[in-house]
Amino acid sequence: MPANGTFAPGTSTAASGRLGCPVSVQDQLFAQGQLGKEALELRQQLAWAMLAGGFQQHPFEWWHFDQRPLAQLKGHYPRLDT
Repeated sequence: MPANGTFAPGTSTAASGRLGCPVSVQDQLFAQGQLGKEALELRQQLAWAMLAGGFQQHPFEWWHFDQRPLAQLKGHYPRLDT
């Protein structure tokens, strides 16, 4: 991580298309020069840490992780109508 403490993942969390995809395609993006080495490493570190913590990565977003599958969440937490 840079000395100023910023996270430089290569795209914003609003990125769509291949640059917003998770680790499964990021090696290809790096090889094609569409994703820098630092961004690739930071994304991989985030994924490894979250997966080690029991989270599951959303299949189409590098930044999106869920702790439980949606079916389990619906049965575990009540819906709040606000």
